Amino acid sequence: MKSIKTILILSIIFLICHLISCAKDNNENNEKSLILSKTEKGGCFVNTPDYRKSSKTDTVSFKVTQDSLSMNLGLNYNCCSRLADSIDIKSDVITAFIKDTCTNLCVCRCECYFIYDFKFVHYTPRTLIYVIKMKKYNESIYTTIMQDTIQY
Repeated sequence: MKSIKTILILSIIFLICHLISCAKDNNENNEKSLILSKTEKGGCFVNTPDYRKSSKTDTVSFKVTQDSLSMNLGLNYNCCSRLADSIDIKSDVITAFIKDTCTNLCVCRCECYFIYDFKFVHYTPRTLIYVIKMKKYNESIYTTIMQDTIQY
């Protein structure tokens, strides 16, 4: 009877140690997910006069520093608008949603260059897809305005 108890106790201890060891190995092998840590805004968001009536083209650029990724987005859009933004990260796809929250009282006839700098942490070198979607004033759906892959 004592030997069965001893074997049972040793088996349970072995099983627990094995489960703890496997869980530790899995945690070390799993990459941390890419996370948006901060959004900085510039250009027309800070009323910089030289960005009004801009002839700049819409752009997206990226910069990698250690485990951080910056996505810089520049958009020409109505200078009287009020833009709201959000980011969605699923697997290796970063989607930026830009929405004009204006009413008819803030539409005017000038163009302005709005700048976003989205900062992400836990970046590991790999191929990513970025998608920029915009919901313009009086539109009911988001439209994809830019999309491509990046690799660092």
